[in-house]
Amino acid sequence: MLLESRWGRSHLKSHKRPRLLFWLGLGIVGFTLSYLIRLVLSFVPPDLPLSVPPWYLPLTGAIWCAAGSATAYGLFRGLSWAPGLTRWGSVVYVAWYWLDRIFLAVSDYLRLTWPMALVISLLAIVCIFWVFSRPAVRGHFGEKHS
Repeated sequence: MLLESRWGRSHLKSHKRPRLLFWLGLGIVGFTLSYLIRLVLSFVPPDLPLSVPPWYLPLTGAIWCAAGSATAYGLFRGLSWAPGLTRWGSVVYVAWYWLDRIFLAVSDYLRLTWPMALVISLLAIVCIFWVFSRPAVRGHFGEKHS
């Protein structure tokens, strides 16, 4: 065996990750880190009145951190279940976000900013479903092109 082939590029077949998938995965890592920070900081709450029970912040921090971690892992590893988890996880997250915003969050700021929050929520869902409709992304996960 030549030294070049032994230490050079791998001879195994490699699938390059589509760029859209990389950026989506990076966004999910950022989402996950924000909920990890929420989880950690919820154990040292500020001296402020909360509109939610004390267990709510660590619980939701842990749930979304775990969901984001699993999603990011699946996306970066190219696992077949990752597209479904990402699509439907985003729908569940947006539904939870709006239920939380409507029933638990209390502030004048939230009442003023709901139109933009709605636009961003819908745009995020559309973008995620669009990314997984791209032929390169579908091929990366072994899905058939239609």
